[in-house]
Amino acid sequence: MPLNGSIEASSIYITLNIRKRAGTYHWGLILTDPEMNAAFHHVNNLRGPWQYEEKVAKPDQSTTLIVLVLVGKTKNHSRIMEVIRGIPADGSPSIRTGESFTCRIWVKDVLVSLHESGEIVLQKDVDELEEMVMKKGLQYTPFTKSGRGATIIKETSSQRATAVNKPSSQGATVIRLIDKPSSQSATVIDELS
Repeated sequence: MPLNGSIEASSIYITLNIRKRAGTYHWGLILTDPEMNAAFHHVNNLRGPWQYEEKVAKPDQSTTLIVLVLVGKTKNHSRIMEVIRGIPADGSPSIRTGESFTCRIWVKDVLVSLHESGEIVLQKDVDELEEMVMKKGLQYTPFTKSGRGATIIKETSSQRATAVNKPSSQGATVIRLIDKPSSQSATVIDELS
């Protein structure tokens, strides 16, 4: 599957993968190190109780990956790994909020812990970030289901994201971020404050 966009070194992304039930997603994180090695971090309960899993990320080979939303740059890769591995993944309610355990809640707990430890800077409240990521999932699910691959979303608080649906030679959708809409047929995805 094509990957629409490119990942950056020393960065963290929220990932959404397709699930059978429409409008629900499997949440995870992709973390890149300074050498551009990418690792997928998530929790699942497919084979029994909830458990944490880390594996090599190959977003360009996934048939279920919808979006990778850039959360931000990372500072100390080994420290970030310590924080991620320290977040409970045993199915217990969130220590932070008391919410029932899910992959989504685990991702949010990881991000808040990384922010509080100074390893990343969240540009938005984690609940606002969750809402934006869900909107992206709904928006880009049809692209993934039609075989166009996953889309990388790189937005900052000072940028307006505009999607220009321009087929490439392989039929993939090209997403381009610009500060102002161009004269081409462009639609505003999100305008962040």
